[in-house]
Amino acid sequence: MRILRISTRNFPDIGGPAKQAYLLSKYCSKNKIKTINIACKSKGNTFFKSKKINDNFEIYYLPFQAPRISAGLIRRTIFFLKFIICGCLKAIKIKRKFQIDLIHAHSPLPSGFIAYILSKIF
Repeated sequence: MRILRISTRNFPDIGGPAKQAYLLSKYCSKNKIKTINIACKSKGNTFFKSKKINDNFEIYYLPFQAPRISAGLIRRTIFFLKFIICGCLKAIKIKRKFQIDLIHAHSPLPSGFIAYILSKIF
């Protein structure tokens, strides 16, 4: 089985959801489930496009960071649009390359919207 997990943030970013998405992916990979994550790059990541954690777990980074919770409405709206466009393009590439069986969106928006679009395309 191959899982595509879409999340705006990924460990080591702060916050519970980022850590939970990472731990869930790591657990799946240890149980021989190929897991591919799409997430925004973390604060310390300035040049990685992808990172292979082990044979069954890879993270593909989008070329921007998620805004802080305190960011204004305009900044968050721009982020949502960028995430949907870049995330969709990256997800389509990954879906074709790995023949994904299951898409796990870690939140309704914007991750869930990308998962919905992919389910309609494929």
